[in-house]
Amino acid sequence: MPARSLALSRIVTRQPRPASAAAEVRPQMPAPTTTALRAAEVDPMPVMSPPVRCLCAPVGTLTGIITAVTLRPLPNGWKVNHDGLTHSCRLAAPRPPPVAHGPPAARRADRLRPLRQARHVRRVRAGPARLRCLPAADRDRGRDVAAGQGAQDAARRPLVRIGLHTMTGNGSGLHVVVGSGGLGRAVASRLRAEGAPVRVVSRSATRPLPAGIAHAALDVADVAVVVPALVDAAVIYNCAAPAYGRWPEEFPALQRGLLAAARACGAVLVSAENTYLYGIAQQPFTEDCPPQPISRKGAVRAAMTAELLAAHRRGDVRVAIGRVVAFYGPHQLAGPLGSRVFGAAVAGRRAKVLGDVDQPHTYVFVDDVAEALVTLGTHDAALGRAWHVPAPPTLTTRELLTLVYGAAGRPLRYLCPPSAAVRAIGRVVAGVGEIAEMLYTFERPTVADDSAYRAAFHPATTSHADAVERTVAWFRADARSPAGLRGTP
Repeated sequence: MPARSLALSRIVTRQPRPASAAAEVRPQMPAPTTTALRAAEVDPMPVMSPPVRCLCAPVGTLTGIITAVTLRPLPNGWKVNHDGLTHSCRLAAPRPPPVAHGPPAARRADRLRPLRQARHVRRVRAGPARLRCLPAADRDRGRDVAAGQGAQDAARRPLVRIGLHTMTGNGSGLHVVVGSGGLGRAVASRLRAEGAPVRVVSRSATRPLPAGIAHAALDVADVAVVVPALVDAAVIYNCAAPAYGRWPEEFPALQRGLLAAARACGAVLVSAENTYLYGIAQQPFTEDCPPQPISRKGAVRAAMTAELLAAHRRGDVRVAIGRVVAFYGPHQLAGPLGSRVFGAAVAGRRAKVLGDVDQPHTYVFVDDVAEALVTLGTHDAALGRAWHVPAPPTLTTRELLTLVYGAAGRPLRYLCPPSAAVRAIGRVVAGVGEIAEMLYTFERPTVADDSAYRAAFHPATTSHADAVERTVAWFRADARSPAGLRGTP
């Protein structure tokens, strides 16, 4: 039986070669170094040579996601760990014990100091931030709570609002949007339309934006860089997120950088979030539902939310959170709809969807999400809690697909692979495993109750019919061209 095939289902251990394999002729490979092990844990499927290709044509054709899986030869004595939660395979080994720098309480204080004292932000060490440094009371908090004394103190800071031209104690009215994807672009365009000064920052700054919107490259996870770069910000909108597979390593550090920057300049921090932290809560779920994540990404989101609200209660940063189940619209190529649905409909191909298409799912137009985030960033009443972004009446995925193909002038065609097949592929392909982890959100009703936001701000939302027409028009005009795929201004 091939040793490399067996490795996919075994636990990672460092074991000597069995005696029966002594006569087996295999190339000797040196044991991985500590640096190599850490790199292998971060990258689930590092490229190694020579590859062994395992064809999965029937399943790959069914899902439209993958046609072949490339496996890696493993060093002698090493086996592949199967992570039962994420369905990803990766080379792993126990990390060396961390170097202690004092008692646990002192180490936690050192990690939190950059968020409490802006003058110490340059002392933050590079690398992923660990959410376990949160106080237990904040980490285990079951629901959003009213703002405490710290948040009341923060509200007394100098703040004058004239429409969207927010002036803070630093004398600036600049709105900074982090992320240049579909949502970040929509927020920036909304602010620009109102005449507010706006700047977009992203890691590469390669996507073109509409005229009048500044775009700068910035690694917001680097506290020593992001704090001076955003010193003139009045409101910071976090519309960025790393790739699914890098959430635990990169997402907390990204948020920590923005918290430090917002505290240093006295800016309001508005965070765009999804609803993964609710798990399979009773439907429809409200903002008061306690976090009950059942996935790795849901746990990351819950811990990050607790960190934001804890910073607000302490008075470090004024925070508002906008949550949305799923959104679509122009320039939104990723996500459950994006190119896999709108792009396919315009091109006359079959859409690729997941889960049960007859389950209700809350979809929102990206411009409505942007409008809600701008509202949260410019109203004191929105601070200190999470809000569900307002949405039009909920449809099933099948009903939305019918609207999309009708607007594109095409007959409805879609491919929905069995969830069992997607999960099976996810056990050997890390990227598919990250998607398979969230299949439950499409296998049962996922509906958000937005009544709290509607009662507070009385918004007007775009109907699905109008939103689909506008999105199809953009995909038809721009998405086929190379410039359109990057976001034509």
